[in-house]
Parts: sequence; structure tokens; C-alpha cells
Amino acid sequence: MGNSVVSKIEVKVKVILNWTFRKELTLNDVLYVLDIRKNLNFRSILSKMGFTMDFELDKFVLTKRRVYVGKVILLIAF
Repeated sequence: MGNSVVSKIEVKVKVILNWTFRKELTLNDVLYVLDIRKNLNFRSILSKMGFTMDFELDKFVLTKRRVYVGKVILLIAF
């Protein structure tokens, strides 16, 4: 976790991300760790699966093999 702390993996789950244009991205074997307070998405894993991620101003855009998958509008609260 970056600070040499060890935590227990509670369960492996399947996560379905709903994107624009009714597209879905299913992530299998996502690890749920109770002690982690933020969701982690590893860019290298998606990259190995053929995905490309671009961050533009207030958007996160995902493509796979040059095919548009979808985008998410980033909302930042202070």
C-alpha cells in the first residue's frame, strides 16, 4: 500500500462500470480491502488489456484499440 502496512483482502468481487452510450466495462477479481479508504484503479492493468486512458481538463476518456469506450466527467469537491 506504499507504507509497508499489510491488510487483509476481504473478498474478490466483480465491478461493472457504466459508461456513456450504454457501454459497460466489467472488472473481474477486484480486491476489496476494508482498510483502504480510496478506490484504486491500476493503469498498467488496463493498459495490458488494450485500454488507453486520457485525462483532459475535467474528463477521463477510455479507449480500447482506438475504439471509444466512454468518458467520465470528473467532479472535484473542496
